[in-house]
Amino acid sequence: MRKLLLVIDAQRDFLEGSLSVEGAPQMMDRLADYIRRQDGNYLLKAFTQDWHPLNHCSFKRNGGIWPVHCLQHSDGAGIHAALVEAAMATRGDNIFLTKGVRPDVEEYSIFDNDESAAQLRQLVAAKAIEEIDICGVAREYCVKESLLGAIKAFGASRIHILNRFIAAISDQHALDTIVHDHAITVD
Repeated sequence: MRKLLLVIDAQRDFLEGSLSVEGAPQMMDRLADYIRRQDGNYLLKAFTQDWHPLNHCSFKRNGGIWPVHCLQHSDGAGIHAALVEAAMATRGDNIFLTKGVRPDVEEYSIFDNDESAAQLRQLVAAKAIEEIDICGVAREYCVKESLLGAIKAFGASRIHILNRFIAAISDQHALDTIVHDHAITVD
C-alpha cells in the first residue's frame, strides 16, 4: 500500500506555547514513536504549519479570535522536534507545508492555501498514493478542515484517521459527523 502520513499543525505553540492543547505534547511524542515503528511504510510524511505574519487577521490584536501564535520564523512555529527527528530517521520523503501566510486570510485547512494544496496534490499523484493517514493538533479546527479538504481533493475512500494522535482543544467528537457521513476508517 502506497501511503502518506499527513500531520496537521504539530507546532510548538500548539503544544507548549500561546495556544497549547492539553495532552498534545505527549500525544505527539507517541506519534513520533509510531513513525519510527512504521519505518518505510509511508512513502511521504507531510507536516502542515501555521505560518503567520505578525499582522495576521486571526490574532486578537488584529480583530481575530486567537492569541498571537506560530509567527513566521519563530520557535513557536516549529514542528515538534521529536516528530522531525522521527521523520528524518525513517524511510520515505518528508515535506513541510505552510498555511495562513497572508495577513488577510484565515486558512485552517492546508487545502485553503493554494500553493501548499497544489504541492500536496502533485506529490500524491506523482507517488500514486493510495492511502492518506491524517492526525495532528486542533481536532475542531485545523484537523477538521484539513480532513474535509482531503476528502474533497482525494476522495473519502483513501482517507484514514489516526484518532489516537489527534489532540482536541475541547471537543473530542468534532470529527464524528464527518467520519459517519463519509464512512471514513478510524484507527
